[in-house]
Amino acid sequence: MRIWQADVSDSGSRSLNVAHFGADTSGGAGIVNLDADVHTRILRIEEESVGYFLHRFGMDMSHLADTWHQSLEEAMEQAEEEFSVPPAAWSLLIEG
Repeated sequence: MRIWQADVSDSGSRSLNVAHFGADTSGGAGIVNLDADVHTRILRIEEESVGYFLHRFGMDMSHLADTWHQSLEEAMEQAEEEFSVPPAAWSLLIEG
């Protein structure tokens, strides 16, 4: 399994081009913006036997979310779409 990492803390750390919404679990009706108070610090792409997972970690390194992709290129494209992280910004963290 290989893992790539990119630090997005200098980019304002919010999803720039994508918004995430979910059910209001506070007792209210409707949907809420899940990104309102979320700041992403680190992105990681993990290679698994079933594909690639793009993980988002918060300022305190808590796991915020992940998405599945068929290829490394697709995962990097998603990161570029959300956070404007170009493919050259990634570094190989673990080779194995």
